[in-house]
Amino acid sequence: MKPSALLEQLRAERGYLLSYHEVYGRLEPEFLQEYADLYRAFTLRPRFLTPRQRALVWTGLLTAIHEHVGSL
Repeated sequence: MKPSALLEQLRAERGYLLSYHEVYGRLEPEFLQEYADLYRAFTLRPRFLTPRQRALVWTGLLTAIHEHVGSL
């Protein structure tokens, strides 16, 4: 997949892109593809929790470690 198409797919799935998505898209598109597949399987694929419940778990984890913004 072309890097630009992969970035658009990521944006469509998540609703946003992070700075490292664009860097990897330009420099290491194969790595970004593998990372996107892993993230999709780990976070986006429906399992036991609803999307809202997953978001609340992430919020709880970030709060527990005192993350101010939830950024990298």
